[in-house]
Amino acid sequence: MQDLHIEVRDQDIVVTMPSTNLRVVYRKPHRGSQLLARLDYFQDQQRGPITRAEFLTRALKAANDKARELGWIGVGALPPVSPPTPNR
Repeated sequence: MQDLHIEVRDQDIVVTMPSTNLRVVYRKPHRGSQLLARLDYFQDQQRGPITRAEFLTRALKAANDKARELGWIGVGALPPVSPPTPNR
């Protein structure tokens, strides 16, 4: 499986697949916990070794992992909460 290249540029995470034109840019959220895809920066003129859908799925996962590493978005679900103990 082909590797992805991840680059951080200011408020953007750029995900590309080397040796192809596959590229998508995700923007740091101003509020909220989800990256915003900048589809005006999506390029797919060249057919790559994977489908566009597979690329976008892998790119989003890679961008989310990088955003978590940078502290841009939360680390995921909250830890489980213990049930309350009954009053005695």
